[in-house]
Amino acid sequence: MAYRFAGRQKLISLCSYPSVSLREAREKREDAKKTAERTYRSQRSTAAGQRSGGGSGP
Repeated sequence: MAYRFAGRQKLISLCSYPSVSLREAREKREDAKKTAERTYRSQRSTAAGQRSGGGSGP
């Protein structure tokens, strides 16, 4: 599965063809996309909180 992160193209190999059916490969792809989206949103919200001064300080 190809994707972009920080402007650079990346590639994830989820499985090899003979050992996984097409249906399983598609399910793994969808799971990977959902995980990447959750991670992206989490990182953005954390960065936004740091920029807005949401941390505890003196």
